[in-house]
Amino acid sequence: MVSLLAYDGEYLGKMDNRGNTAERMFARSLLTQRDADRLRLLKAFGILIGNNDRHYGNIALLIDAAGDWKLAPAYQPPLKMQPKPRSAPVGRLSWPLQPCIDPSW
Repeated sequence: MVSLLAYDGEYLGKMDNRGNTAERMFARSLLTQRDADRLRLLKAFGILIGNNDRHYGNIALLIDAAGDWKLAPAYQPPLKMQPKPRSAPVGRLSWPLQPCIDPSW
C-alpha cells in the first residue's frame, strides 16, 4: 500500500486536485476508468460533506498480483470537518444543495 501523495510525487509530480490526478493516471494507464471515477467521486463527496482534510495522504493505492495499481477502499482518519453554515458556499455547491456539474470533479 502506498499513499496517493507518495505515488503522485514519484510518477506524476503535480498535486493540484484529485479529479485532475484521476484523469492523468487514467490517461497514462496507471488507473482503470472505474478507479479514476471513484477517485473523482471521493473528491466530490469530500466537498459535499465539508471535509476540510482532503489531502493526497488520505488516499491509498494497492498493487495487485499482476503489478497493476488499484485504488484502495476508501478510508478516512478521524474527520477534521467544519461544515459550512447554510449561508456560505462549500466549494462550488451552495445551500440548499442544487444540482451542479463540474468537469474538474
